[in-house]
This record gives sequence, structure tokens and C-alpha cells, in this order.
Amino acid sequence: MKKIKLLVIVLNSSYGGTEKHVLDIVRHIDNTLFEISTVVPSDSEIGTKLKSISGIEVIQINRDLSSIYKINQIIKVFEPDIVHLHSPRATFLGSIASYFVINKKYKIISTAHGWIPDRLKLRHLYQFLYVNIIKFNDKIFAVSNKVKEQIISTGVDDESIVVIYNGISIPNEKEVTINTKCTRKFVFLGRFIEEKGLIYLIEAIKKLNDKYQGEFCVDMYGDGPLVDEITYLVNKNKLNNVTIKGFVDPKNVFEILKEYDSFLMPSIQEGFPYTLIEAFSAGLIVIASEVGGIPEAINDGVNGYLVKTKNSIDLASKMEYVINLTIDEFVQLKQNSLDSSKKYSIKNMIESIEKHYFEVLSLDSKHSKSRRKSMM
Repeated sequence: MKKIKLLVIVLNSSYGGTEKHVLDIVRHIDNTLFEISTVVPSDSEIGTKLKSISGIEVIQINRDLSSIYKINQIIKVFEPDIVHLHSPRATFLGSIASYFVINKKYKIISTAHGWIPDRLKLRHLYQFLYVNIIKFNDKIFAVSNKVKEQIISTGVDDESIVVIYNGISIPNEKEVTINTKCTRKFVFLGRFIEEKGLIYLIEAIKKLNDKYQGEFCVDMYGDGPLVDEITYLVNKNKLNNVTIKGFVDPKNVFEILKEYDSFLMPSIQEGFPYTLIEAFSAGLIVIASEVGGIPEAINDGVNGYLVKTKNSIDLASKMEYVINLTIDEFVQLKQNSLDSSKKYSIKNMIESIEKHYFEVLSLDSKHSKSRRKSMM
């Protein structure tokens, strides 16, 4: 059987959930069925990581309008069966590039990893351009039902959209790690950007310290443009129980998370965050805003707690719940969280993606020879 030629394009400047998703596709898709080439930004972390994978062609280009011509030329040379676009920038530029290909025979798929950030000054323009591009894609993958609903609300045909949740390699953890100390250990791990709602977390900690000084601590891992501002607020408010730990290598995330009791995600905007699944897999009680696809994964009070967006009072209240849990309640919530992770395996994610690749090409997915046991 001739291999399906897959061209994967992502053009974000930083490394985040979208790039992790792309990396997982390239690493775990059945390479006996697919021949893969990738297009990424010049001097990018995703490019470096992809180059370490044997048999994968990595083409690095600029992120400006000149990339339209470059992508067009890459398509003509590679002659793909499928072009899979990730992120609004790649979707917009890649789709335009493909329209200039004469006698186009390939299919275009885009993955919506979230929505256009509210903080962008030209958000409405970007949204208009993005929506009017994806309308002509052959298939759209959305990382949550919420993202799918947002796309449909703009007038895109719902039959062209399929939900595929992010997935991770689930560690073989049978039981949760129990912190026997009195001090509850909370953790935030992510980008220090406006969308993560860190200002509300600082406010919540300030409220709790008036009542629970010495009974809990918060460690914050990550980097980004707001690191200095958050550090300043921590010092200004004398939050001695808060420690900013800095960037953590993705391969070390699971071992770090296991040291904590509860994962904090006070986000303002999300798609379907990888860190949510990683927190589940480490058996952490997740406290997260009811945005994006988060409510699709968290059963409030069962495997975590949902928080009203931009509400430090509600966030403090849910953190207080965790501080005051009995040992039996604590263990049960952590076990429920661990059990929840099984739904979001990389095996399920890749199988769904492969299935829809075959469907868009009108091929029988039963012919797949995928070897999924290695991904369990």
C-alpha cells in the first residue's frame, strides 16, 4: 500500500499545547502508513524537537507573508495527500498558499486548538479572516465541544467539524500519591500570560492567607511576559507561601506534579489544555475556571472543582475546600482525578486523527496497521 503523504504546518512563535499536539502526531502516527513532512518557524523549539525524530523532514520558514509563496512551493514539491494546519496563522497562510496550487488534489484539514485571544487589538479582524478561511477546509478538528460551538456560532457548517480531545501518554499509575503533611501543596504550571488569569490567583491567595497562614503553599512553574509582574505582586503582598519556580522541561512535568495535592488553573481562555490531563494523570485535585473544554472534563466536586471566570472569591473558596478536606475525601477526589485521565490517552487521540484522515481521503480505515500497544 502506497504511503499517505502528510504535510503538517504550525507557525506559532512559542512552544505550547499546539506544538506539543503536533509533536505527538508526528511521533505516534503509524509511519508504515504515513510519510510526513513538517513546516515550522525558523529557529523554533518545535523545529528542534522535530529534527530529533528519525525519518521526518523539517522545513523552517519565516512567519511573515512571504511564507505564502514558500508553502505553495513546498506543496508543489512534496505533493501531499493531506495538508494539516495548526494555529490560526498557519491555517490562514497555509490555506491561501494552497489556493494557488493548480489542479489541487489534496485535502486540507485544520485543527482549532482554542479561540482568538481576547487581548489582541485586532481580534475581530483575525476572527473574520480565520473563519472565512476554515469554511473552505475539507475537515476541521476541534479540541473540545466548546471550541466546536464557537466555530459553529460564526456560521461554519457543523458537519465539517469533529471533536478530538488532546491526549497524553498515560503513566501506569494505579494509586494516588498521598501528602501526609498538614500543609496543602497547590501548583500552577503554564505560561505567564493574561489568558491564564494569574492576577486572580494572587488575589485568592491574599484572601486565604488572612485565615490559613502556614496551612498551604503555592508553587508556580512557567515563563512568559508576565513573570516580572507576578513576581512583583508576590513580593509586594508579602506572599511568603508562594514560590515562582521558573520554566520546567515538559519531560519532567509528571514527576513534578506528583509532589502536589491540587492543580490551579484560573484561566480566562482555554481550548482543551494538556496540563489539565497531565494533572489528572498525576492524581491532583484540579481547581479550574469553567472556560473552554474544561467543564467537559471536570465533574464539579467529583474529580475537581470548577470556578467562575475572573472571580478570585470563588477561586479562594474552592482552594479552601481542598485545604479542609478530610483524609478520606482527599484520597477519593485524587483517585477520581487519576481515573479521569484514562479517557484522554494519546492512543485515543491518534486513532481518531488517523480515522478522519482516512475518511477525508475516502479510504477504509480498517486497513490501518497501527501499533498502539506501545502508546498505552
